[in-house]
Amino acid sequence: MNSRYPFASFYPTGLLAVTGDCPSKINTPVRQEADVVAVCVHTLGFWPRNSLVLLTVGSPGVGPLLRIDLPVAGGDDYGEYFDFFLSQLPQSATNADPNNRLFAVFFGSTADEMDKERELAAPYSLDYAECSDNNFIDQVQALIPSLHRCLVNHSIDLIDVIAVGHRFLWALHPPELTLLPATPTASVVDSPIYREMFEQGSDVARSHEEFLEKYLWDPMETADVVRRDSWLAHTEFAALGYLTQKAESDVGEYHQIRAELMMWDAALQRGVEVVLGYRSLGVDSPKDLARPPHRDVVSPAPADLIRTVLNQDVGAYLIASLNSTATVQLVIYLACTGLQEALAALENISCRLEETATVGLDKSQTTPVLPQKSSLNRYGLDRKSLLNPVETKGPADGAAIASMASKLCGHDTQSPNWDRLAALCAIATILEEAAHHKPESLLKLAQAWAHWLQGKSTLADYLLRAVEPVHHGNEPTVLHRVLDAGVLPAWLSARPQPNI
Repeated sequence: MNSRYPFASFYPTGLLAVTGDCPSKINTPVRQEADVVAVCVHTLGFWPRNSLVLLTVGSPGVGPLLRIDLPVAGGDDYGEYFDFFLSQLPQSATNADPNNRLFAVFFGSTADEMDKERELAAPYSLDYAECSDNNFIDQVQALIPSLHRCLVNHSIDLIDVIAVGHRFLWALHPPELTLLPATPTASVVDSPIYREMFEQGSDVARSHEEFLEKYLWDPMETADVVRRDSWLAHTEFAALGYLTQKAESDVGEYHQIRAELMMWDAALQRGVEVVLGYRSLGVDSPKDLARPPHRDVVSPAPADLIRTVLNQDVGAYLIASLNSTATVQLVIYLACTGLQEALAALENISCRLEETATVGLDKSQTTPVLPQKSSLNRYGLDRKSLLNPVETKGPADGAAIASMASKLCGHDTQSPNWDRLAALCAIATILEEAAHHKPESLLKLAQAWAHWLQGKSTLADYLLRAVEPVHHGNEPTVLHRVLDAGVLPAWLSARPQPNI
């Protein structure tokens, strides 16, 4: 096959996929426009609409990428738009070599190869008189000069601009920076890369909505309906009991939150074991258990596995722990880092409130509400371990709370703990089915925040929309603000860390 990119010996090996579907190694090089589009849609897991995909290229290969909404048409200068998002791109690959080249791939409002009527009508016809793409191509053409200037300012080489229209892929023809038809959009499915990724188990949803249905696995899926329903009923009832007990008891907030963080940490450790167990079965995420990875392996329902990790009493206790936005933020920080870091942040918060003459967290030595003794034993805990005071550097040390703020706001250049975040999402998804009112909303908030910290802004925004504002004080959280500003966590554009 003749290569549109004769210098391009790169392969899709550097991808940071948003799903477990995207294979880690592809043996086919990128040679044509259809190959580039195939990499984009398989990495995203869906055909985007009205989007710009910036696909980076470094020495290891193609990827990772950034998908963003197209700007509103009619602007005079789109330089600020491109400057902002170019600054969000990962700057280096896993071997620390720079990602200093990219493809800019524009997708229109009807750019999906799953339109069977279109394919049957003219599967490979290059009828350039077709006018259905004209408005979209005019919009992309108006963006190219600003994009080109910004790339020069950022010292990034532009390999190609590809516009994915309803019928055709359009490619850039320098030096005029003009788009011309290259090949039918339907040819993407015949790309060698598309076929290889599909054969390796990758799939592409027709739309983002369809992708979410596939990616967000069903917490109600089960191999035993009676057992599932019993777990949900008992957990829901016990959670209400713990909430009532906390409301009626004169319990010091500090010790209560501390005990709850220790239980969350124990649950996350068990959840990580489940996540790693998926990988030992040859799958990368809970949703992949819906299809057996090997013919000789019978895969259990992922929700059943999580319910096995969380007995009814522990699940109820964790639901009841989420009765404030501050607590859920500590839980998210706990998942990003570890128990000692979260406990130190809790101590710093208490000391900071006392130093500023604010009513601090009550540290009275009343015994906090705890799970049943059998549950503590199951997690290798006892009442004594949950009641021991936390060791800190001293009341004046505010490093822990500063670290927590940096992590939750996305300023930290160190990547979070992916396995613990995945475990948090899985546990929160299951508990949400047995929760009501504020705990239910805050479990959804925890999932959204965890996904954003992993670089999945679109999914985070989708989940955040389901959180009732009244349950976070009718004020936007930090996550609302960073999503509204289009900000990504800083670690995505810093040098990759060992645990990525």
